[in-house]
Order: sequence, then C-alpha cells, then structure tokens
Amino acid sequence: VYKRQDYRLITTFLSSLLALLSICSSAHASQTVTIPITIDHTLLETLIISRAFPDPGNSATLINHGDGCILLTLSSPQISENSGGIVLDTELFVRVGTPFSSSCFSPVEWRGYLQFQQQPYLIPDSWEIGFRTIDSQLTGIDRKPPKIANLLLDLIEAHALTHFETTTLDLAPPVDDLKQFLLPLFPEEARKNTQVMLNSMRPGTLTVSDQSIFFEIFADVEDVYRPDDQAAEPQLQAEERANLISLWENWDSLLSYLVVTISRKTLSESEQQILIETLLETRYRFVQDLNDDTLSHDIVREQFVAAWQQLSPIFKSHLYQDLSTTDPLGYLAFVSASDALVVFDNLGPTFGLEISKDGLIRLMKML
Repeated sequence: VYKRQDYRLITTFLSSLLALLSICSSAHASQTVTIPITIDHTLLETLIISRAFPDPGNSATLINHGDGCILLTLSSPQISENSGGIVLDTELFVRVGTPFSSSCFSPVEWRGYLQFQQQPYLIPDSWEIGFRTIDSQLTGIDRKPPKIANLLLDLIEAHALTHFETTTLDLAPPVDDLKQFLLPLFPEEARKNTQVMLNSMRPGTLTVSDQSIFFEIFADVEDVYRPDDQAAEPQLQAEERANLISLWENWDSLLSYLVVTISRKTLSESEQQILIETLLETRYRFVQDLNDDTLSHDIVREQFVAAWQQLSPIFKSHLYQDLSTTDPLGYLAFVSASDALVVFDNLGPTFGLEISKDGLIRLMKML
C-alpha cells in the first residue's frame, strides 16, 4: 500500500511538473511569420530593363569592337508570363566584319528577335533573384526561323545567353529598408528581441503568377509583452495629447500624398470612391475622438492598417505602370513595409507595434 501511494505521489508530481513546463514553454514560444513580397510584372520589367538594358533607349551593347565593326546589341525588351516562368523577348542586331585602322571590311549584318523562357529563382544565401534559361529561340525580323551564318549564331549564343544568365535583381536594399522601418515600431523594452527577430529574416519560397513574382520572407517572432487587457487606457496628458496630434498630422500628410499620387492615374469610379471614403473616414474619426477626448495611443497604427488594406490593391495596380522617373525599389520597399505592418498588426496586441513620426518619415522617403 505504501509503495502504491508513493507511486501515485510521484506520478502526480511529474504530471504537475510537465504541465508547468508546458505553460512556461508556451509563454515564450516563438512562431514563424510570413511577410509577403510581391513584384508586379510591370515592376519586374522595369527592374530587368534597368539592369540588363542600361544603355539609352532601353538597349544593351554586348560587343563593340573596331568602332562598331563587330557589334552585338539588344533592344526593346518585353516580358510576359508563361507556364510558371517568364518570357523575355528582345530585338537583336549583330554585325561582324574585319576591323582595320578606321575601316571595317566585308561587314555582315543581321536583325531579328531573341526570345528566352526563363525561370526566376532565389539565389541561396542572398536576397538576389536570378534567372535560369529554360529555352531560347532565335527568329528573323519576320518572326520566322532565321537563315544566319554560323559565325553570327555562335557570337549570339556565346554572349546573349551569358548576359541574361548573369543578370540578377538585388532585393537587399528594400529588405534593409523594411528592417529599418520595423525596428522602431516595437517598444523600447523589446528592442533586443526585435533585433533578434529582424536578424532571423530569411527568404522563403518563390512563385510566378500571371501578374507577378511572389516570394516570402520568414521571421521568427516572440510576444514582446503581455498587456493587461482589463486595465483601461490612461487618459492622455497634455504633452502626450500634443505629440499624438502631431503624429496624426504627419500620418494625414502621408495619406494625402498617397491619395493624390494615385489620383493622377486613370481610375474607375469605384476606385475613386474608395480614395475619397478612406481619406474622409480617417479624418472624421480623428476629429470625433479629438472632440470627445477619447484619442487612443493606437489611433495612427489602426488607421494606417485600415487605410492600407483599402488602398494597397489600387496602389499596386496603378503606381507600377509609370516608373520611368521613380526609383522602382522605393515603391517595392514602401509596399513591403506597409504589408509587413499589417502582418504584425494581425498577430495581436502582444507585439506592441506603435507607429512613430520617424517611421512615417521613412515611409515617405521610400515613396
């Protein structure tokens, strides 16, 4: 009987210990969150052109010897999607002669089109996207199989294929902007854990759709603090109230700039209505809370998340269409940072996000 009672006591103790360990483990358990990065095909085309076709008129000179006596150029690139990859179509001009002094003897010229079917992929241990050539096709100016000398064909294959296989898109700058934007959003007492989370960011999977390239950033996060849900939010002191009003005015400036920027595009009636309603609703709520003396510390974060969920589809579908005078990576950084803010906000209040004036200014600089 004694042994049986002793066994029951030990079993009860071990069960209690395991339960306690489980509670402690869950209280500090981390989880992996996914931050989406979407590169619209219009943006993708702009990025590829800026890197693979850097010469005037969206062209690339791959060979130029003897003042153009031996010349290979590409121009007028166009990008489309096909079977989970991308198709890059470009005009091609090649000239091969014998340079001597300032002359070019017996030059042979040919014009046509070069088409690549490529598979984008994330280069391991980096934030770069590379392009693996699956197939290529050379056609004449009439889009029919070419009649071309082997010398010209060898020259094209040796240089054009290599050119595109070595073209990469470096996404480290917008990812760095994303990290610098997120760090100040977390409470000061959680800054160390936040830095650990940012350091854990790593590329996930990459997929190609008919509209964009989509890849994921994985990050390991933990609860930064556990607020007392029962405690009412303390009433703002005069200085806090003034600072919050100033912060909201900066947020209103960013929102207004965003709305005006999108409004310059050709929008549908429903899209125009969304812009108007989003701007008016954010201002109406602020004025109402201000008059009722019910301003919350979280009003800017809450309004930003709500507004971005309304505006992001319009922004992404229209702003990427005219990137000729804009840094395309700035738009990508802004979109990614705004999407990330929504992701972390959806995780709940234990992550303690708080938008600051510096954060709003950084977003404005991205644009």
